[in-house]
This record gives sequence, structure tokens and C-alpha cells, in this order.
Amino acid sequence: MAKKQRIIASLLLCLGIFFILCGAILPIILYSLIEDQVNEGVKLTDRSKWKLWGELPGTLDVIMLHEYHFFNVENPDEVLYSGAVPIITEKNGYIYQELDTWLDIEYSDNDGTDKSWVHFFNYCRLDLTDHCVWRNNTHPSDKIMQISAGSFGAWDTMKHSSAQVLVLPVLYNVILGFNGALALAAYSQGVATFIPNYNLAKILIYDEAKIDEELGQSLFNDARFGMGKWQTLQVWVSALQENTENGEFVKPIPLAGSLYVLQQYFGLTDEQINSIFNGNFKIIYDTNLLILLNSYGCEGNSECDPAYLGALQWSQSLVTNEPPAGKPSQGLSIVSSNSSLYGYPEINYFISATSIGSKYPNVSFTVEDYFSLFYYDRVTGWPKWSNYTLLDVGHMNHFWELGQAGNFNQIAHDFNLASADHARVLWDYINALFSYTGLQGCIDQNIYNKDNRGIASEISLGNIGSQGIYQIWMSLADALPITISSIYNYLRLEFQLNQTCEGIVEESLPNSGYICNIPDLKWGNDTETMIPWILTYWNGIYSDYGLEFQNLTRLSDEDMETLFVNSPLTNYFSLFDNELKAHYGCMNAGQRCFDWDLAAKQWGRAYVTENLPEIFKIFGIENTTSIYYLSKKFQTLMPAPPEYYAYLKNFNISQEGLTDEQINNALTFDRLLGSSPLQNFFILDFQGNYSQMSEDYMMENPLDLINYVRFAIDKFVFGGMFREKTVEQLLWTDYDPFLAKIQQTNPLLGGMPAINPTQIQLGQNQTREMYEYIPKQFRHALNTGAKDLDEVRFYRLYNGVNYISLLQPYYFGESPWGSVIDWANINPWAELVPISGSDSWNFQPWLTEDSEIKFYLYQASLVLEGEYVGKSDYRGFDCLKYRISPNNLKNATQMPSQARFYQFGPEGLFNISSVMGGPIFGSKPYFLGADPVLNNLVQYTRPELNYPKEYESYLNLEPYTGSVFYVTEQLMFSSELKPDALYPNLGKMSMDNTGYRTYLPLFFLVRTEEFDQSTVDKQFGALKTGFLVMKIIQILGYSLGSIFIVAFGLYLLRLRITAKRAAKGLLTENSEDSGNSLYRGLN
Repeated sequence: MAKKQRIIASLLLCLGIFFILCGAILPIILYSLIEDQVNEGVKLTDRSKWKLWGELPGTLDVIMLHEYHFFNVENPDEVLYSGAVPIITEKNGYIYQELDTWLDIEYSDNDGTDKSWVHFFNYCRLDLTDHCVWRNNTHPSDKIMQISAGSFGAWDTMKHSSAQVLVLPVLYNVILGFNGALALAAYSQGVATFIPNYNLAKILIYDEAKIDEELGQSLFNDARFGMGKWQTLQVWVSALQENTENGEFVKPIPLAGSLYVLQQYFGLTDEQINSIFNGNFKIIYDTNLLILLNSYGCEGNSECDPAYLGALQWSQSLVTNEPPAGKPSQGLSIVSSNSSLYGYPEINYFISATSIGSKYPNVSFTVEDYFSLFYYDRVTGWPKWSNYTLLDVGHMNHFWELGQAGNFNQIAHDFNLASADHARVLWDYINALFSYTGLQGCIDQNIYNKDNRGIASEISLGNIGSQGIYQIWMSLADALPITISSIYNYLRLEFQLNQTCEGIVEESLPNSGYICNIPDLKWGNDTETMIPWILTYWNGIYSDYGLEFQNLTRLSDEDMETLFVNSPLTNYFSLFDNELKAHYGCMNAGQRCFDWDLAAKQWGRAYVTENLPEIFKIFGIENTTSIYYLSKKFQTLMPAPPEYYAYLKNFNISQEGLTDEQINNALTFDRLLGSSPLQNFFILDFQGNYSQMSEDYMMENPLDLINYVRFAIDKFVFGGMFREKTVEQLLWTDYDPFLAKIQQTNPLLGGMPAINPTQIQLGQNQTREMYEYIPKQFRHALNTGAKDLDEVRFYRLYNGVNYISLLQPYYFGESPWGSVIDWANINPWAELVPISGSDSWNFQPWLTEDSEIKFYLYQASLVLEGEYVGKSDYRGFDCLKYRISPNNLKNATQMPSQARFYQFGPEGLFNISSVMGGPIFGSKPYFLGADPVLNNLVQYTRPELNYPKEYESYLNLEPYTGSVFYVTEQLMFSSELKPDALYPNLGKMSMDNTGYRTYLPLFFLVRTEEFDQSTVDKQFGALKTGFLVMKIIQILGYSLGSIFIVAFGLYLLRLRITAKRAAKGLLTENSEDSGNSLYRGLN
């Protein structure tokens, strides 16, 4: 009996211990198996499973959606011109699905571990799929008014251009002046000495060409193109140079260039042109070349070509200091006779006029140095490969880096200079060009770059503004005369003279009246069809216009000449030209008003459109302030009325139009049309020197004029700071004309051949083909987890480097084989910031509440930290919930380390200007968590949408695998508005009232990804079951073990009680003996 009791007790104890051990050990074993399975599952080492970890939707069928919320600016003009608070309306519901595919996947071994990194390109694009449910009646054609990111970004880049970037166009313009304008001036001054007065010019030139007294006086004394002054004689010299072949003048057919201008202005006949340029005028010019040749030697040249004279001036100042034929010296520099040029253009002048000469007395430069250092294609004006030229982006960058490092021996070697001292002098000269010729001495950062306004603001405005005003003038010259003439000619013929097209044509060309029924030539109330006829008459049958007319009509050369030379048609046209010339009082000698004159008067006081011929009233056309209002065509082609006078009237400025004297002063290369003079205009404005501005431009209030220039730059150069575009444009089809112009501009003038005019598209869809042209060295690389699971899917390389970078096409300059445009890593930050963090598709496994997570936000080029905010039940899993840590949104004042990201603005903003290529800042939508003032600087028309709790970014992470069950990334992009040299009122009201710059929301992007229930069940059901089984085993093991241990204890207690009772005689002797023996045995 005792044996049986011992067996029962032992069994109870063993079972208890067994089940407790099972409850303790089996879960550990199972957890280890699950851990091994999870660890293997999160690794990226199995190439065959790339669709699981390298594709969206991929094996998991994960849907990633992008929803765009745009902000429409309701009061753009008030914001731009009055500094008003922006009024904005949110338009949302534009949803697209993100599709990702990894390309060119390869593994590499690092740190002695096989397959530790996986390299790939991420081919990403957005598409409209069945998962994209648009709401709010949204449509791709919805229009959004907002800042034009391309042009506004380009302006921001311009005004903050570095010396290294600006010095090349400054240097190139100086060299162009030496190779062109200097020689032209020298030639013209020499020719002018042979015809010092009208009588001599008449004898030598005009009589030979059979030019009458009236025309001769005009040819000599005209203020714009007269031969009587060397300055205005230059157009005649240019006309001769442009049309001289092998030493002989050849009249081009059709006329072009300077010769065309002279013919149109003075009405010269072909015979007169040939006589002037093949006669004594050319002999005088050739004689002058011989004098220059004898004076300067011009080694190796049969004549002193422009570049050689430029080299002499740059290296020795010979042209101005020692002019030929005993003329008096003009000093060591061209600046002495050119009020629009500043600093030390010649290196000889720089050495002589500064302390450099005494510091380096043995340094001088030669003609050979000039041609070596400033080599370029003199035919096209574009850069061309040479070993030593500075007129190359790549070479200038190399020169600049060596100069900043003080490595002058290397400069001397690389640029073929005589010594390191020569290199030092050249370095100082180039810097002086930037400071004094380029910036006109405005180099004090504390003044001219105060509040980061952009020290290059004025030089940039001078460059683009002068081009813009010139283009406006020339556009008016092209459009205005032909528009007025086409309307006038048609009304005179049809309504007053009762002449028809067929009748006039048949009179010259019988049976040819059919050409009047050709749609593009058929006269009618739409007078556009009259234009081809007039342009052919004006420019000749061999001009492009004439050839196009002939192509339309299929007329023979003989018929064309019959129709357009001394015919009834041309007699009418000639009559009408004379009538319009008399109506407008044009003073040029030609048969019709000179285009430039009409355009200038129209620009300054709407002289043409405010004095339309009376006959225009037949068509109901009344006097108006601008050509813009004459035809709907111009309202389509032009962003706004282009004239200064129209600007005054449209902005209710009481000032009247300009006088002829003011117009002729303003529209010159010494004023608005010259980049340096216009730059100086803006400098004077910044300095508040209004008296000098008034003196220069001969007007009481020059501020109206400079504000007009700002208006013209904004509308006609940039195309308008605010533009209305469709959602489809903003996302997929936008093309910035100004960026396209930069792309096509000569790199020596600041052009950027590698820039992409479509880079402003917000969607930025990629194509698979583009990766065929990107070298594999620029692939990303992620940690596969083969060695370190704590950083699985962490970036090791981004765009091929181990620091945060942007991958962009870059122009490296010229090579012997042409332009070099290649991919390059661009660092957007103040220092190289190591790349780190997950790609946010997955995080490290075995997360706890104390785990730290970080991920790379590519839209902002930042590594962000996550902050744990609690647990979240999602799809039946206890997930860990994270948001973007507030530390990421602190500025440099609060957290000094943020200075490397240029975080100098208000709290709550990412400064991503260097990433986006413009003054763009990122934040949470509606400035959630940012400085509260920011929301007060804009006015929302739908404030009910400003609900902060909805705009936090969250990640729900499954803790065991680190899988992202749900994520919503919300990032708003805003443009910084602040007053500057171009937009002096932008954001001014808020700045004055609060001291804050305005951050104008453009749009925010909500990027959402989540696992649906079926995916969770399919992919993570086994994991959940495993942990459930583990818990059940624990519960059962501990429970059963506890039960058996308790049973064992109870059994022992029973036996003990029985033994005690036996001791008291309650049991039989046998029972007592057996019980005691069992008890003793157990004890």
C-alpha cells in the first residue's frame, strides 16, 4: 500500500514539474523558431522574393495612395503688388496610386558578410487606377492659381548666385566687349576722322551714290544712325563688316542685319547701297585698317582683327592709351570713355591702378596669354574645348577651387602661366572683375545681403531686365506697324477706294485673281490675311515672307516681281505707307515710319494706339492705351499690356506718358537696355538715391519707371510669378518656358544646358527607359539584415553615395568631343550628412515601446526620427504607433545641429529650398505643431478644413516583424514670401505687422499605405497563430503544472493528516505502520 502511495505522489510531482517545464521551455523553443522565421523573413537576401520586398503592390498587394491638396490663391495681384495677406482655398481629392519596381538588383559583400547590401534603382511612378476614388467633383482640368515654382525658383537661385557662378558671365561679357565693341569703336573713330563734316562726306560718299541734299543731310546728321558722329557711325561700319567677303562688299538677298535697318530707316535704294559700300566709304574703312595695322603691328594678321585689338587692350592698354594717327590718349582703360562700365576690365589697368603692380612688379601678361585664357568659338560665341581657357564652366570651377585653396603653383601649371605670381595676379584680377565690374562695388554682405536678400539681386535684374525691355521694344516694333498697316490698308482699299483683291491682282496678273481666295490670303474683316501681302512688299520677294507668299500662291519668280515691284498693288501700299507716316509725323527719311521709332513712342506714351486713324472707327476700333487691346490675338500671346504708358494707366498712376527726349534717353544701352546701367538703376533704388535716378532718366518720379521694369521682368521674362494652371499641368505636363530659355542660353552667359524645363512637375513620373542611361554606380543600397538585423532596410547608399544627395544631370563644361552633361551627386546641405534610416517600407524586427525608429524622407532629403505615442489595435494586432518626432521640426535656435539643414526659420518648418530649387519649406499640413503665427499670415476661405488632429503623420508597426501595417505621411509645401529687389511688396504687410515672413501653402501630399485584412491574415496569420499557440502552451503548461503540484501538495497533506491520526490511535496498527513507513519514505 505504501508503495502505491509513493508512486501516486511521485507521479503528481513529476507531472507538475513536466507541465511547468513545458510551459516554460516549449514557448522558448517556439519563440526561437518564430524568431528565426521572422529574422529570415525580414532579410532581403533571397533574390527570388524581390517582389515581396522590392515592389509595390508586389506580392503583398499593398496599395500606396497619394492624395494632393492644392491651395488656390484668390488675390494674386494684391499679394504681389500690395503686399496683402494671401487668401487661399483648399482644393482636394486628387488621388493616384504609387507603383514601385526595383531595377538592376545586385548584392555586395561588406564587412566580411555575404549579401550584406542590396543595390537597386527604385523605378517609381503614379497612375490613376481603380483604387483611386476621386471625390468633391474634382477633375484634372480643375484650375489652380499659385506661385510658378520654376520661375520663382530660378529668380531665387539668381539672386543668391555665388561669385564662382557669376564671375564667368561677367568675364565673358568683358571679353566680348574687347573682341567686339572695342574694335568697332576703334574702326568707327578712325573712319570718322576722314569725314569730319557734311561737305566732305557729300563729296566723298553721297555725290558718288547720287544722294540728294535732303537725304544726304539726314544720312550725316541723324541722331540715331548719322555718319556725323563716330558713335552713330558704328551701324554703318557694322553693315560693311557683316557683308564683306574676301575683302569685297556683297549685298545680301534679302537684306539683313545692320544693312536692313539702314535701308528701312533711310529708304535707300539698291543702287545707293551698292555705291556707298563699294565706293569711297569702303576705301576709307580699308585705309583705316592699314593705319591700325601700321600702328599696332597686328602680328600674323593681314588686318587688325577685333580679337587682336582686344588682346592688345587687355594686356597692354594700347588701343585707348596709344591710339593711332597721333590721336590723344584716352587713358589705360575703356572705363574712361564708357560710363556704364565699372572696375578694372583690363589686367594691365588692374596691375597699374592697384597695389598689385607694386607687389608683383615683374608680372605682366601678353597677347598670347589673352588668346590662351579666353579661347572660345568666336563664330557662335559658345564655349569650345581648349586646354587652358577660363571661358569654360569646368575650367572656371577648377580655377576657383584652386584659387580658394591658395594653390597658385597648380593654377600656373594647369593654365599655362609663367609663374605662381602670374597665377596670383590673375586670381586677384578675376575676383576684382566680380566685385567691381560685376557687382559694381556693392560687396558688403551686411548691406547688400541683409536678411539674405541676395547679394546678386541687382546684377541679375540688370541682366534679365535689360533683355526683357529690349524684347518688349522689338516685339512692339515687329507687331505694331504691321497691325496698324493691315487694318488701315484694308479699310482704305475696301471701304474708301472700293478696290478688291481680285481686281488689283488681275490688273497686274490676268487670270491670277484666284490667289485672293486662298484662305491665308483672302482679304476680309479679319485683317490678319492682309499681313502676308504687306510683309512681302516691305521685305521683298526674296525674303522669308516673299518665299512663303510664293509657296502659298505657286506664282513664278517673274509673276512675283510683276505683282510686287512697281505694280498697282505696291502703288497703293506705298500711298498708304506715306499716309500713315504723315499721320504719325515720322521724321525718318524712309518711305514708311521706322519700326523702332513707332514702338518707342508707343511704349512711352501710347502714341500710336491713342492716335489711331479716323478710318478705324469703321471697325469700331477706338483709341486705347495698348496694342494688347487692339486684337484678341495679342491678349493670347501677351501676358499683359507691355507698354510703360499702359502700366501707368492700369495701376492708376497719375503720371503722364514720356516725352520723346525721355523715351530716347530711356531706350538706350546706356539706360534700360544695358545690363550694367539697369543694374545701377536698381542699386540707386536700394540706396535711396532718387535724385541720381531722376537725373539719369530725366523724370521727376523715377520710381514709377523702376516699378514698371519690375512688372516687365515678372510678366515678360518670368511669365508671371502667379500663374493659373490645371491640376494635370501641375502634376504631369507642366513645362516652364523660362527654364527652357535657361537651358538654351549660352553657358558663358549663365545658361544651364543640363536643366530640365519639366522638373517643376509635381508628379515627376519616371520611365523605365531613363534608367538605361544612368550608370549603376548611382544605385541605392539597403542593409539586407544579413549581419545586422537592427538596421535591416536601412540605407547604406543613396544615389550611390553614403551621404544625403540629389541625383541630377550636371553640365561639366566642354571636352574635345563636345559638351559634357552627366549625372552628379549634389549635396543639398551645409555639410555632408550621412545617409541613414529605413526606406519606411519596413523597420527592424522585435520592436518595443523603447525602440527608436528613423526613416529617410526623400521628399525633404532628411532622416527623420519617430516618436512612440502608444499602442494601436490594427487588423487584430497590437501595433506600436509612431509619429514624426517634434525634434525634427525644431529650428537652429532651439537645436544648433539643425543649422546644417539651414533651419533658421520659425519652428515647425523644414527648409528644403536647396532640395526643391526655390524658397520652399516643408511642414505638417496647416502648420500643425509649428509656430502659431504662421497660420495667421494667410487667410483660409475654408477654415473648417484646418483641423489639426487630421494632419499628423503616423506609422502603425507590427512589433515582431517591424512591418508597416498602416502609414500616413503628410507633408505640406509652402513658398516663402519676402520683400526683395524684384518684388519689394511681397509679404510686406505681414512682415511689417509681425516681423515674420509669410509662408504661402502651395499644396500638401497625403501618402497612405495600409495592409488589408486579407493580407494581414495571409501573411501574418501564422505568426499570430504561433504566438497564440505559445501563449496557450504557457497557460496550459503552467496551469496543468500548477494543478499537479497542488494535487501533489494536497496528497502529501492528506498522508500527513492520516499519519497524525494514526499516531493518536484512530487507525489500526497496520494502517499506522504502513502510513508512517510511507511518510518516512517520502521524507
